[in-house]
Amino acid sequence: MSVEVVSVADRPDLTGELWTFADGWPRFMQEDLLGNMMGALPRHFPRLQLLALNPADRTVVAKAHAVPFPWTGTPEELPERGWDEVLGMGVRAGMYGRETQAVSALEISIRPHLRGTGLSAVVLAALREAVTKEGYADLFAPVRPNGKPGEPQRRANRPPAPTTPLA
Repeated sequence: MSVEVVSVADRPDLTGELWTFADGWPRFMQEDLLGNMMGALPRHFPRLQLLALNPADRTVVAKAHAVPFPWTGTPEELPERGWDEVLGMGVRAGMYGRETQAVSALEISIRPHLRGTGLSAVVLAALREAVTKEGYADLFAPVRPNGKPGEPQRRANRPPAPTTPLA
């Protein structure tokens, strides 16, 4: 599928569309206190919040969220607790004007009727391009294990989530 990918910086009028993907996150992630920081991303990092538009009717068919975060450049210093830790690090850096050295993808969501069409690869490529344009060389993505929504663990018992380099 051919799409036009725009950032919230390009199309601030579409910011509300970021929150219309109701089926994307399991309940335990929606209830995570740090997850509430997602709302700050369009304000602090609008060039890293992407929307894919269907050229035929201009509807939003996919989205991506990413956040820059402070990183020393060594694997040992990557966030151990996954997406919520990197989200907190990045939003705090944005709020307080701290320097950041890498970007973490937080979410790529595709409308259900278009899943399996290769659209996620298109959005990921657009995110890589946006990260490069912002002057970053490293893009990471915390990965949630399959089956995690079926057996959410309490924070104290949760093992560290792996962080996978994408670029």
